[in-house]
Amino acid sequence: MVALIDTVSNVTARPRHPEKARLPDTPAVPKPHWIRVKTFGSYRRLAEDKGFLLVASSPLTRSSYHAAEDFARLKAARQAAVRA
Repeated sequence: MVALIDTVSNVTARPRHPEKARLPDTPAVPKPHWIRVKTFGSYRRLAEDKGFLLVASSPLTRSSYHAAEDFARLKAARQAAVRA
């Protein structure tokens, strides 16, 4: 996302004649790529390796949808770790 913002901010518009309505020769912003479904598993492993206790990594994830269940699961895991 940072690269996209940098690219957009560095674009210089070429002046065009107002009657010539045509698309630019080269796109100002690079074409986005789609993230493959199996890539989300590597995102999960990366986050867990960095110490995240719970990772919701999938296409169209709504983490707030399961927030109460996830919180209860984390709380139970933490209490079990304290007792051990």
